[in-house]
Order: sequence, then C-alpha cells, then structure tokens
Amino acid sequence: MDNFIYYAYYWPKEKLRYLWVHRIKKIPTRLRIGFWPDECWNLDVTFAKYVLPRLKHFRAMNNGFPHGLTEEEWDSHLDAMIASFEWIGGGNYYDLPIKDGEIDVEAYTKLRLDTQHGLELFAEYYMGLWD
Repeated sequence: MDNFIYYAYYWPKEKLRYLWVHRIKKIPTRLRIGFWPDECWNLDVTFAKYVLPRLKHFRAMNNGFPHGLTEEEWDSHLDAMIASFEWIGGGNYYDLPIKDGEIDVEAYTKLRLDTQHGLELFAEYYMGLWD
C-alpha cells in the first residue's frame, strides 16, 4: 500500500518539481549560453557521453588512418579511446572493482591506467579524427 501511495501521490510531485527546478526555470539560461547549466557538473562524464557515439561511428566508417600508422594500429588506438570514454561516460566511472569483498586495487589501477592511455591517445591523435 505504501508503494501505491508513493507512486500515486509523491512520485509525480517529485518529477514535476525536478522538471520545474532543473529545466523550465533554467530555459532562459539554456537559450542564453546554449546548454543546460547542470551539464557542467561532472563535465568529464558529459563530454564522454557526447564523444563516445561519435567515436564509435568514426570507427565503423573506417575511411583511413593517420600517417605513420597501419590500419590495425589505428583501429586498436580507436578501440582504446572508445573503451576509455565508455568507462567514463557509462555510469560505472565511480564504481570500484570488488574481489572477495574488498576493493581490488590492482584491477582498479589497471583500469585507471588503461583509461588514461586511451585519453592520451585521444589527445595525441585529436587532429587525426577527421573523415
């Protein structure tokens, strides 16, 4: 019965309040600056969510590769970039790997290093991301 009361009465009020506070009230700001102000909160995740589908599409098109790389090397670099942005923008950015009830420090360190490597590749080949 409590769930019914919550979903029938409180849940719509919460959704409408969120809509009012975070969207309708901020429409003038959105029109003035060109994006929702709360997108700047966790900008790394916002940016990753923007870049990820475009990188995946770029990888699928596969119309060439930068000078000095083979096609296989370029594809592996793109895969590393995609994996990095998937981890950052996929909602599991703050989840720590757990092994036997404790934080798996080795797995977390490897995950962070792999992500950093993918981001470094993105920075290095940023000007090579054109069709």
